[in-house]
Amino acid sequence: MTAPPFLLTIPRLLALLAIGGLVACAAPVYKNTIEVKRGQTIEEKTRWLEAHMTEERLARLKAQLKERIPSITEAQLDQMGMGWNETTFQSFTGKGSSTTVTVWVGMQYDSSFRPEPIIAAATAILEQEINGPEVSATPKVAP
Repeated sequence: MTAPPFLLTIPRLLALLAIGGLVACAAPVYKNTIEVKRGQTIEEKTRWLEAHMTEERLARLKAQLKERIPSITEAQLDQMGMGWNETTFQSFTGKGSSTTVTVWVGMQYDSSFRPEPIIAAATAILEQEINGPEVSATPKVAP
């Protein structure tokens, strides 16, 4: 006696639903942004960032974080990334536009650790490098 055809497809359907559920459950990301004040023009800012915000810089940042936070794990550091954005804001009232350049540093996380102290330390390190020690801007927490 063979099982009805719909019973043979139920395990396959459940497997597909489980795989789809895993893909849909992306880990949350916590990140901070730093407004770039170095440079007079947008072009100067972006040129500096293109030269300095590299994969090598990310690797050095991770090493610096390991020194500051000895309990940080390689698995946690593997979830960290950084980048930069150029954003132009247009006024709806006709008062022109403005462009800002920001660097972001962030990481995916789960309930096994809190990313806030790690990202705060990374932001402090990068803030000094990007804008210099004389700039005391507070990093903005991105949603």
